Amino acid sequence: MHRPITSPVVSEPTWISSAAVITGIIGAVTGIVGAILGYVGYWRTEQLKALDLRVELRKLLADLHSRVSEFPELLELAKRSRTRVASATGMYQSGAMQKWLTDWDSDQMLELDLRAQLPDAGQSFTSASQAELEANLIRLHALKTQVVGLHDKYKASLATDDRQRDHLLEDMRMRTQTRPDGKP
Repeated sequence: MHRPITSPVVSEPTWISSAAVITGIIGAVTGIVGAILGYVGYWRTEQLKALDLRVELRKLLADLHSRVSEFPELLELAKRSRTRVASATGMYQSGAMQKWLTDWDSDQMLELDLRAQLPDAGQSFTSASQAELEANLIRLHALKTQVVGLHDKYKASLATDDRQRDHLLEDMRMRTQTRPDGKP
């Protein structure tokens, strides 16, 4: 008897295993490229963040230098204005005026201290790390708060003196328009 010839058993076609290998290689390459691009994106974001911090610092520094450069003239103008108004109202020797002058002396010293704390206007912060940039930004914002407070204090003082002068002028007009018998 003769036995029939049977074909060998093939578990899967060879093209399926080749496709699986190729798909695996493509997946691995895609994963590696994705990881590299992710890192590059993260690095670029960090660079842009540092650039933004540098730009913000330079703008803040320019603003601070501008305001601080106004202080000497502003303080002197406020002192002249206050002493003239106090003289015109007869309050030059008052305790309030002496306190104002004492505060003015303290503020003049504060202005010198603020000026000393201010970094150079041309500083670019290029070699600073991101942590150093953030620390400088916080420090300069705190400095700006003091500078703006002092600036606003003397602007308000000048405005108060202007209102007081207006009252003095109005009183003088009223006196000159009144007749000697007290009738307008």
